[in-house]
Amino acid sequence: MAFSFNFQIDPKDIGNDIESFKISTSCENQANKSKSTGLISDKSSGQLKELSLELDELPVCEDDVVTSVQLLKGSTNPNASVSYYCPEEVSLWAKANDLMPIDSEQSTDLVSGVYEGGLQLWECSEDLAKWLLDKAELQPGLRVMELGCGAGLPGLSCLRRHRPVKVAFQDFNPEVLRAWTMPNCRLNLADLARPPQLEFLAGSWAGLAAWEAARGAFDLVLTAETIYNPDYYQQLHDALSHLLAPDGVALVAAKVSYFGVGGSESLFCDFLDRRGQFSHSTAMRTESAALARVILELRRRRERLHRNELQPAGMAETPLRYSVGGGQLSPSDRLFYEKNGFIVVKGLVPEHCVRDYIARFQEICAGAQRPPGLTVMRDVSALDDSGGGERAVYKLQDFQNDDRLFAYCQLPQVLDYVVDIIGPDVAAMHTMLISKPPDRGTLSSRHPLHQDLYYFPFRPADRVVCAWTALEPVTRANGCLVAVPGSHLDGRLLPHDYPNWGGKVNKAFHGIVDLDPGSLPLTYLEMSAGDTVLFHPLLIHGSGANRTEGYRKAISCHYASAHVEYIDVTGTHQQKIADEVDEIVRQRLGPDAKLSYEDVWRLRARHVRGREAKL
Repeated sequence: MAFSFNFQIDPKDIGNDIESFKISTSCENQANKSKSTGLISDKSSGQLKELSLELDELPVCEDDVVTSVQLLKGSTNPNASVSYYCPEEVSLWAKANDLMPIDSEQSTDLVSGVYEGGLQLWECSEDLAKWLLDKAELQPGLRVMELGCGAGLPGLSCLRRHRPVKVAFQDFNPEVLRAWTMPNCRLNLADLARPPQLEFLAGSWAGLAAWEAARGAFDLVLTAETIYNPDYYQQLHDALSHLLAPDGVALVAAKVSYFGVGGSESLFCDFLDRRGQFSHSTAMRTESAALARVILELRRRRERLHRNELQPAGMAETPLRYSVGGGQLSPSDRLFYEKNGFIVVKGLVPEHCVRDYIARFQEICAGAQRPPGLTVMRDVSALDDSGGGERAVYKLQDFQNDDRLFAYCQLPQVLDYVVDIIGPDVAAMHTMLISKPPDRGTLSSRHPLHQDLYYFPFRPADRVVCAWTALEPVTRANGCLVAVPGSHLDGRLLPHDYPNWGGKVNKAFHGIVDLDPGSLPLTYLEMSAGDTVLFHPLLIHGSGANRTEGYRKAISCHYASAHVEYIDVTGTHQQKIADEVDEIVRQRLGPDAKLSYEDVWRLRARHVRGREAKL
């Protein structure tokens, strides 16, 4: 059979440099049609050209030679599975179609530097694929790369089980990608409502490490049966160093020893220890009658402050993960944010700005024309109150189309701190002005302990931050923010629901399920007007009831890097809030309204600094 990619390319023209062969498919369901793009280098200029590529033009193996589709199931989760074409039949078919990387008369499994065994199904690849199918802890929205993919079973296990936004498959031989990886991808995409972006790359790891666009681009890198030859350890190490995000993880599945070839688990781990860049631990070990196998988990040894940077006296070097740095945050401030998940900046917002935000809030409460998209929310205890004005309004939400209020999100002094945390390209994603009313005895003005990431369908979390500014003095008496320092370090988004308090609870005031505040080290963030706290979206925080006679006003904006990516929250802890938002959309727009949770957030997003992205 012939492959149809809307362009012609001869595998013989493809070298080992990673830039010489690259195809990507971006699978976005729009009007039930998957649109894709392809990239491949111009050999004369070295520049990548964009070409049309439909997802349904991924190659298939359907002829008289390849007829068997096999199923790999999880060990403890048999309902999770990956489909793939029979490797023996694929090899015969590749020979018949002149797609073997080596002479068809050669019977060896691999020829170093020519063919690395990509058309064989190796035991450790199955180990890693099953481990991923069984594992339930991976967050959706990951960016995944599989090195030396062959059949691509580990990458496909992530695709099927963990809903990544992107999966890239790399193999030394482009023929392997065409003959087996791509057809297997097509098999496993058929029933996915929202396929991830796919990329296919051929060439050496040395070329991959020089691919600038991939620097720090992947949260999870997978590889199996790739440490058999110690001569390749440096290339693999450099590729992992280049590809992994600062908080990324690499999973290396391998035999404990490769007899006759020279590689082994102990040699590879010794190599890592000598280089000093990655820590390693054992995720799984299988004792087989034939040969023991292992899955190693590699993480970066965190970037540390240079010795010549000022540090607080007595403070040891601290890993840096949750901020970018380079601007307003001093080294000690950055360390404080990294450790605690928040930082308070005194007097950041000028007094005249504070006065104008309050005045605009009062105008809207008094009946001034509202900008499009603005939601005016009343406290649940005041729903039966016939009075109007400020007394009746608890919150203005989504003021991105109000020039005076949105000016807060564009303040240079606020953005200078934001870019220190999430990077230079910034979008404002969620805006609120809160006027916590005096509590009427129902305690409805309190907000249970929660994590803001629960509301957001975009990742990664470390590239999101909230700026929250007091518009008047905020104290324990009037319901200041309360935070659990360091709670972001756990890295998990916990289950949320409405609190089981009895009485009245405000709309969308979800809290962490079965969390006992009395068992936590709480910090109360008392602030003056103009003070601003910046905090991580996984920080556990909330606010108490307002037990005074006045109001407690604050304005906030959640910012995200322009390079975050949307995820599908179906079936996750976030499904409940997504369903609640869908119900609100249908109430406002009619029962036939078709606006996804992602669409709702796209309507809110506004670019505020740096390069713009399509958020």
